[in-house]
Amino acid sequence: MQQPVARFMQALTEVLTGERPVRQMTAWMTPDVHDDLASRLVAVTRAAPRARRSGARLVSAHVAMIDDGTMEVAGRMVHRGRSRAIAVRLELLTNHRGATHWICTALEWA
Repeated sequence: MQQPVARFMQALTEVLTGERPVRQMTAWMTPDVHDDLASRLVAVTRAAPRARRSGARLVSAHVAMIDDGTMEVAGRMVHRGRSRAIAVRLELLTNHRGATHWICTALEWA
């Protein structure tokens, strides 16, 4: 798996478990995906207090390249002995300076 994708997936794992604030994902997600993530996490954090360094980690990820500018990643994270699935769609975007970066355009987790 590419290093930026691995960093993104680990950061997302930490957000989903409350170890990292959701605002740190802003640059890596489209606004609608980020807003959906933030609103879904509000309910989770009300039910359970924010965790601090509980050792959440991404244990596997499988990348499927749809085309040169689109990939889908299915991952499994482990947090406090329980597994959860994460699926994301990443698209390669080019900014006004010609630099490219991957951005999350779809996210599901269970």
